[in-house]
Amino acid sequence: MPKSKSPSQQGIDLASRFREEHLLGTGPIDDINGLMKLVDADFIILELPSGLDALTLRDPSSGALTVGIGTSSNPYRQRFTVAHEIGHIMAGDITEDGAALRCDSTHPSETRANTFARCVLCPTEALHALSQTSPQEELLSDVVQSFQVSPIVAAIQLCAAGVISEEAKEELKNYSTKRLASQFGWKANYDHAARISKLPRASERLVADAYKAYDQGLVALPSVAFAEQVNIEEVLDSTGDEQRPSNNEHTGSDDIEADLADFFSDE
Repeated sequence: MPKSKSPSQQGIDLASRFREEHLLGTGPIDDINGLMKLVDADFIILELPSGLDALTLRDPSSGALTVGIGTSSNPYRQRFTVAHEIGHIMAGDITEDGAALRCDSTHPSETRANTFARCVLCPTEALHALSQTSPQEELLSDVVQSFQVSPIVAAIQLCAAGVISEEAKEELKNYSTKRLASQFGWKANYDHAARISKLPRASERLVADAYKAYDQGLVALPSVAFAEQVNIEEVLDSTGDEQRPSNNEHTGSDDIEADLADFFSDE
Protein backbone atom coordinates (compact mmCIF):
# COMPACT_ATOMS: atom_id res chain seq x y z
CA MET A 1 0.00 0.00 0.00
CA PRO A 2 1.59 3.34 -1.06
CA LYS A 3 2.54 5.77 1.67
CA SER A 4 0.40 8.88 1.90
CA LYS A 5 1.97 12.11 0.72
CA SER A 6 3.42 14.55 3.21
CA PRO A 7 1.54 17.81 3.89
CA SER A 8 4.28 19.69 2.00
CA GLN A 9 3.89 17.50 -1.09
CA GLN A 10 0.12 17.84 -0.85
CA GLY A 11 0.56 21.63 -0.89
CA ILE A 12 2.86 21.45 -3.92
CA ASP A 13 0.41 19.25 -5.82
CA LEU A 14 -2.56 21.41 -4.85
CA ALA A 15 -0.83 24.59 -6.05
CA SER A 16 0.18 22.93 -9.31
CA ARG A 17 -3.38 21.78 -9.98
CA PHE A 18 -4.78 25.19 -9.06
CA ARG A 19 -2.46 26.99 -11.49
CA GLU A 20 -3.16 24.45 -14.21
CA GLU A 21 -6.94 24.52 -13.79
CA HIS A 22 -7.00 28.33 -13.93
CA LEU A 23 -4.45 28.62 -16.75
CA LEU A 24 -2.08 30.68 -14.63
CA GLY A 25 1.08 29.30 -16.19
CA THR A 26 4.19 29.85 -14.10
CA GLY A 27 4.40 33.64 -14.18
CA PRO A 28 3.89 36.09 -11.31
CA ILE A 29 0.39 36.90 -10.05
CA ASP A 30 0.49 40.67 -10.30
CA ASP A 31 -2.92 41.39 -8.78
CA ILE A 32 -3.89 39.35 -5.72
CA ASN A 33 -7.52 40.37 -6.30
CA GLY A 34 -7.43 38.25 -9.44
CA LEU A 35 -6.52 35.24 -7.34
CA MET A 36 -9.39 35.93 -4.96
CA LYS A 37 -11.85 35.93 -7.85
CA LEU A 38 -10.90 32.36 -8.76
CA VAL A 39 -12.33 31.08 -5.46
CA ASP A 40 -16.00 30.80 -4.50
CA ALA A 41 -15.68 33.02 -1.43
CA ASP A 42 -16.08 36.64 -0.38
CA PHE A 43 -12.76 38.21 0.63
CA ILE A 44 -12.89 41.26 2.91
CA ILE A 45 -9.86 43.28 3.99
CA LEU A 46 -10.46 44.64 7.48
CA GLU A 47 -8.76 45.43 10.76
CA LEU A 48 -8.36 42.27 12.83
CA PRO A 49 -7.15 41.83 16.41
CA SER A 50 -3.40 41.83 16.93
CA GLY A 51 -1.87 38.46 16.13
CA LEU A 52 -4.72 37.40 13.84
CA ASP A 53 -3.90 37.63 10.12
CA ALA A 54 -7.06 36.03 8.78
CA LEU A 55 -10.33 34.37 9.71
CA THR A 56 -12.43 32.16 7.42
CA LEU A 57 -16.09 31.42 8.12
CA ARG A 58 -18.65 29.17 6.44
CA ASP A 59 -22.33 30.05 6.72
CA PRO A 60 -23.96 26.90 8.16
CA SER A 61 -27.20 27.42 6.22
CA SER A 62 -25.96 28.49 2.79
CA GLY A 63 -22.44 27.07 2.85
CA ALA A 64 -21.11 30.44 1.65
CA LEU A 65 -17.53 31.24 2.61
CA THR A 66 -16.31 34.60 3.89
CA VAL A 67 -12.60 35.24 4.33
CA GLY A 68 -11.47 38.15 6.47
CA ILE A 69 -7.90 39.26 5.74
CA GLY A 70 -6.23 41.68 8.12
CA THR A 71 -4.99 45.07 6.97
CA SER A 72 -1.21 45.14 7.00
CA SER A 73 1.79 47.38 6.48
CA ASN A 74 3.50 44.40 4.84
CA PRO A 75 1.84 43.89 1.44
CA TYR A 76 3.71 40.70 0.59
CA ARG A 77 2.74 39.08 3.88
CA GLN A 78 -0.87 40.02 3.16
CA ARG A 79 -0.63 38.40 -0.29
CA PHE A 80 0.76 35.26 1.32
CA THR A 81 -2.10 35.26 3.84
CA VAL A 82 -4.66 35.43 1.01
CA ALA A 83 -2.97 32.52 -0.78
CA HIS A 84 -2.71 30.60 2.50
CA GLU A 85 -6.46 30.89 3.11
CA ILE A 86 -7.16 29.81 -0.47
CA GLY A 87 -4.98 26.78 0.21
CA HIS A 88 -7.20 25.88 3.18
CA ILE A 89 -10.31 26.29 1.03
CA MET A 90 -8.97 24.20 -1.84
CA ALA A 91 -7.89 21.45 0.58
CA GLY A 92 -11.35 21.32 2.15
CA ASP A 93 -10.14 22.41 5.57
CA ILE A 94 -13.16 24.63 6.29
CA THR A 95 -15.76 22.78 8.32
CA GLU A 96 -19.34 22.47 7.14
CA ASP A 97 -20.86 23.46 10.50
CA GLY A 98 -20.06 27.15 10.23
CA ALA A 99 -17.14 27.09 12.66
CA ALA A 100 -14.35 29.58 12.04
CA LEU A 101 -10.99 28.36 10.85
CA ARG A 102 -8.32 29.61 13.21
CA CYS A 103 -4.86 28.59 12.11
CA ASP A 104 -2.92 26.25 14.39
CA SER A 105 0.75 26.36 13.39
CA THR A 106 1.32 22.84 14.70
CA HIS A 107 -1.33 21.22 12.47
CA PRO A 108 -0.34 19.47 9.20
CA SER A 109 -2.99 21.51 7.38
CA GLU A 110 -0.91 24.62 8.15
CA THR A 111 2.14 23.11 6.49
CA ARG A 112 0.00 22.23 3.47
CA ALA A 113 -1.54 25.73 3.26
CA ASN A 114 1.86 27.42 3.67
CA THR A 115 3.37 25.25 0.95
CA PHE A 116 0.39 25.93 -1.33
CA ALA A 117 0.82 29.67 -0.81
CA ARG A 118 4.54 29.58 -1.59
CA CYS A 119 4.08 27.48 -4.70
CA VAL A 120 1.02 29.24 -6.08
CA LEU A 121 2.62 32.69 -5.68
CA CYS A 122 6.15 31.71 -6.71
CA PRO A 123 6.31 28.41 -8.63
CA THR A 124 9.71 26.71 -8.66
CA GLU A 125 9.19 26.00 -12.36
CA ALA A 126 9.54 29.72 -13.02
CA LEU A 127 12.93 29.85 -11.26
CA HIS A 128 14.82 26.99 -12.91
CA ALA A 129 16.14 29.18 -15.70
CA LEU A 130 17.57 31.87 -13.43
CA SER A 131 21.31 32.36 -13.62
CA GLN A 132 23.17 30.69 -10.78
CA THR A 133 26.12 32.98 -11.45
CA SER A 134 24.23 36.17 -10.61
CA PRO A 135 24.99 37.79 -7.23
CA GLN A 136 22.68 36.12 -4.73
CA GLU A 137 21.37 39.38 -3.25
CA GLU A 138 20.42 40.57 -6.72
CA LEU A 139 18.79 37.23 -7.51
CA LEU A 140 16.78 37.39 -4.30
CA SER A 141 15.70 40.97 -5.02
CA ASP A 142 14.53 40.05 -8.53
CA VAL A 143 12.37 37.18 -7.26
CA VAL A 144 10.95 39.16 -4.33
CA GLN A 145 10.07 42.08 -6.61
CA SER A 146 8.73 40.04 -9.52
CA PHE A 147 6.63 37.58 -7.54
CA GLN A 148 5.79 39.96 -4.66
CA VAL A 149 6.72 37.47 -1.96
CA SER A 150 8.82 37.84 1.17
CA PRO A 151 12.56 37.11 1.11
CA ILE A 152 11.89 33.99 3.19
CA VAL A 153 9.48 32.61 0.59
CA ALA A 154 11.79 33.61 -2.27
CA ALA A 155 14.81 31.96 -0.63
CA ILE A 156 12.91 28.73 0.04
CA GLN A 157 11.65 28.55 -3.52
CA LEU A 158 15.04 29.37 -5.02
CA CYS A 159 16.55 26.53 -3.00
CA ALA A 160 13.75 24.15 -3.95
CA ALA A 161 14.39 25.02 -7.61
CA GLY A 162 18.07 24.15 -7.20
CA VAL A 163 19.23 27.70 -7.92
CA ILE A 164 20.84 28.29 -4.51
CA SER A 165 22.25 26.05 -1.80
CA GLU A 166 20.77 25.29 1.60
CA GLU A 167 23.43 27.50 3.18
CA ALA A 168 22.56 30.39 0.88
CA LYS A 169 18.88 29.90 1.63
CA GLU A 170 19.44 30.27 5.36
CA GLU A 171 21.50 33.43 4.80
CA LEU A 172 19.06 35.06 2.38
CA LYS A 173 16.04 34.35 4.63
CA ASN A 174 17.39 37.00 6.99
CA TYR A 175 16.98 39.84 4.49
CA SER A 176 14.05 42.25 4.77
CA THR A 177 11.93 43.33 1.85
CA LYS A 178 12.53 47.00 2.67
CA ARG A 179 16.29 46.50 2.59
CA LEU A 180 16.14 44.81 -0.82
CA ALA A 181 13.72 47.41 -2.19
CA SER A 182 15.97 50.27 -1.06
CA GLN A 183 19.20 48.62 -2.14
CA PHE A 184 17.97 47.74 -5.64
CA GLY A 185 15.88 50.83 -6.38
CA TRP A 186 12.26 49.66 -6.24
CA LYS A 187 11.23 51.02 -2.84
CA ALA A 188 8.72 53.46 -4.34
CA ASN A 189 6.77 50.53 -5.80
CA TYR A 190 6.92 48.68 -2.49
CA ASP A 191 5.76 51.73 -0.53
CA HIS A 192 2.81 52.14 -2.90
CA ALA A 193 1.81 48.50 -2.32
CA ALA A 194 2.16 49.00 1.43
CA ARG A 195 -0.23 51.97 1.38
CA ILE A 196 -2.86 49.85 -0.38
CA SER A 197 -2.47 46.87 1.95
CA LYS A 198 -3.23 49.09 4.95
CA LEU A 199 -6.68 50.00 3.60
CA PRO A 200 -9.86 48.09 4.50
CA ARG A 201 -11.70 46.85 1.41
CA ALA A 202 -15.12 45.32 0.92
CA SER A 203 -15.69 42.10 -1.00
CA GLU A 204 -15.53 42.88 -4.73
CA ARG A 205 -18.05 40.15 -5.51
CA LEU A 206 -20.52 41.29 -2.88
CA VAL A 207 -20.26 44.93 -3.97
CA ALA A 208 -20.70 44.05 -7.65
CA ASP A 209 -23.78 41.97 -6.86
CA ALA A 210 -25.20 44.74 -4.66
CA TYR A 211 -24.87 47.28 -7.50
CA LYS A 212 -26.50 44.80 -9.88
CA ALA A 213 -29.39 44.35 -7.46
CA TYR A 214 -29.71 48.12 -7.13
CA ASP A 215 -29.83 48.55 -10.92
CA GLN A 216 -32.64 45.99 -10.98
CA GLY A 217 -34.52 47.85 -8.26
CA LEU A 218 -34.23 44.94 -5.86
CA VAL A 219 -32.36 46.70 -3.05
CA ALA A 220 -32.23 50.28 -1.84
CA LEU A 221 -29.27 52.62 -2.04
CA PRO A 222 -28.41 52.28 1.69
CA SER A 223 -27.98 48.55 1.12
CA VAL A 224 -25.38 49.21 -1.58
CA ALA A 225 -23.56 51.62 0.70
CA PHE A 226 -23.64 49.04 3.48
CA ALA A 227 -22.16 46.34 1.22
CA GLU A 228 -19.41 48.69 -0.01
CA GLN A 229 -18.83 50.10 3.50
CA VAL A 230 -19.09 53.70 2.27
CA ASN A 231 -21.63 56.48 2.74
CA ILE A 232 -24.60 56.99 0.45
CA GLU A 233 -23.07 60.13 -1.09
CA GLU A 234 -20.14 58.08 -2.39
CA VAL A 235 -22.50 55.59 -4.01
CA LEU A 236 -24.46 58.40 -5.61
CA ASP A 237 -21.22 59.87 -6.91
CA SER A 238 -20.31 56.49 -8.42
CA THR A 239 -23.67 55.90 -10.07
CA GLY A 240 -24.49 59.47 -11.04
CA ASP A 241 -28.06 58.75 -9.96
CA GLU A 242 -30.51 60.31 -7.63
CA GLN A 243 -31.65 57.78 -5.04
CA ARG A 244 -34.21 55.50 -6.63
CA PRO A 245 -37.01 53.72 -4.81
CA SER A 246 -36.79 49.95 -4.52
CA ASN A 247 -39.19 47.17 -3.72
CA ASN A 248 -37.94 47.48 -0.11
CA GLU A 249 -37.83 50.87 1.55
CA HIS A 250 -35.60 49.77 4.44
CA THR A 251 -33.17 52.22 5.95
CA GLY A 252 -32.25 50.76 9.36
CA SER A 253 -29.09 48.68 9.65
CA ASP A 254 -31.02 45.52 10.54
CA ASP A 255 -33.35 46.03 7.59
CA ILE A 256 -30.44 46.74 5.27
CA GLU A 257 -28.83 43.44 6.21
CA ALA A 258 -32.18 41.70 5.68
CA ASP A 259 -32.53 43.48 2.34
CA LEU A 260 -29.20 42.07 1.15
CA ALA A 261 -29.81 38.68 2.71
CA ASP A 262 -33.12 38.34 0.86
CA PHE A 263 -31.47 39.10 -2.44
CA PHE A 264 -28.41 36.90 -2.06
CA SER A 265 -30.37 33.97 -0.67
CA ASP A 266 -31.87 33.52 -4.16
CA GLU A 267 -28.44 32.84 -5.72
